[in-house]
Amino acid sequence: MARSDVKKLYVHAGDTYDVETESLEAHVAICSERYFAIHQHLQESESRLSQKIETNSAQISRIEKIVIWSMGAIFVTLLGSILAVILR
Repeated sequence: MARSDVKKLYVHAGDTYDVETESLEAHVAICSERYFAIHQHLQESESRLSQKIETNSAQISRIEKIVIWSMGAIFVTLLGSILAVILR
């Protein structure tokens, strides 16, 4: 059901519109749209990456707290054991 007079909206890499080969202005306009789409995609990717970095940073600080509390608990346990052996 595709009509031959309807242009494709999406062009795969290496494909060109027929109008691009005929008109420099059309080529510039189409390239502008392509670069705009690429720019939008990069901005969205950057924002997603920033959110993931922030999430990971929060998780790392949480892990650091757990490790510090664990080391403190081990230290107190060892100190208590040493004092129990010495004070016998």
